Amino acid sequence: MSPPIGAALADAIWAPIFLVGLAFFHPLMCLLACVAIAGTVGIQTIGHQIGRARVEEARGHGFKSGQIASQIDAAGATSLRTDHHRNLWRHWFDIRVRAVRAEAKGTDIQGAVMAVLRTWKLCAQSAMLGLGAYLVLQAGLSPGAMVAATILLARASAPLDVLSAQWPVVVDAGRSLRALATILAQHPLKPDTIPVKEQSARVLVSSLRLSVASDSNSPPLNFEVQPGETLGVIGSFGSGKTELLRALQGLTGAARACQNTMFVSAEPQIFTGSIAQNISGFRTEAKAAQILNAAKAAGLADDVAKLDEGFNSDVDVALSAWPKAMRYRLALAHAIYDSPPVLLLDDPFNGQPPEGVHAIAALCEARSKAGKTTIFTARHPTALGSVHKLLWLDKGQNLGFGPRDSVLACFLAPRASQERATQLDLAS
Repeated sequence: MSPPIGAALADAIWAPIFLVGLAFFHPLMCLLACVAIAGTVGIQTIGHQIGRARVEEARGHGFKSGQIASQIDAAGATSLRTDHHRNLWRHWFDIRVRAVRAEAKGTDIQGAVMAVLRTWKLCAQSAMLGLGAYLVLQAGLSPGAMVAATILLARASAPLDVLSAQWPVVVDAGRSLRALATILAQHPLKPDTIPVKEQSARVLVSSLRLSVASDSNSPPLNFEVQPGETLGVIGSFGSGKTELLRALQGLTGAARACQNTMFVSAEPQIFTGSIAQNISGFRTEAKAAQILNAAKAAGLADDVAKLDEGFNSDVDVALSAWPKAMRYRLALAHAIYDSPPVLLLDDPFNGQPPEGVHAIAALCEARSKAGKTTIFTARHPTALGSVHKLLWLDKGQNLGFGPRDSVLACFLAPRASQERATQLDLAS
């Protein structure tokens, strides 16, 4: 509790005594003092009620814009597509403008209330002096009592003025213990008018060296993926699988893919907003049907339908009720929103339930039939049922590239030999 409120509470117990003193001078003076105090408290209460919505709106938008800015910085420029990055900053700017406008309106309201309050107090004091002068002329009051009545009015109203002015501080302190912020307005979905140029789904890697390569003289990576093919990248931990995908997504080194390439990391960044906004990339104009199709393809639509507000649900609330694997599928729905020619997925099957594995595998098959390329990393061979080609990496080196069955046989052969040797040792 702030010191002004404590001091006002201590002084407030004297207000009834001052009012009794005014009644002792004359009942009309006590009545006028009660009207003056009630008017002061009423003006401040009405001002707080009008300005509270603006203050809360500015506070909510300010907190939300800070969250989005931090999330953009955490995601980094390399993990965001160019237009996605631009849309996110536009979204941040719109929210920031709303916060500034709401704050300015709140300041204007506060200034208007203070002006009305000062006018009311001056009128109340003048009315008390005028009433005292009238009573003096009518021989109902002495001149000294007239001055004393004005002083008693000021003393009686002072602590109540402070309490009514500082009471919102107490209310805000109580609210801050129950919640940190409230997300307010949701952007309506509008038809998408942004034309998307069709691009090739061919991926060519020529003379690419990964930083995880232990030998600088080792041969570089060279391979090509044709449109409509699905490539699985396998290898042990630290073999360079994720670095390869980032090279393709960032168009770095000798890796070349189309410009409209989408990459979903193993730990995707989700941004504060609604589910629909995260899927559409916070576009100001987005197609509801396109959002729904992306959610269905990612195996997300049924879970979203169970939420009270559907696609307009707050993403933080949804993720708190969903298993961790749903975060990846939400990022996947955003990645396929524009049906990119090349889709890069880092360990998409890890931790996914059976329905998630089935949805991602079906997505790969559907993209292949549509002539689009999908490249993903995998930890276990059981996740490679939907691929056409395999790339086997070990410390940044290509140990095998080609049709799935032939590369997979080479990949599993050492493990099978090791298992047979272990069995022979146990038998002996």
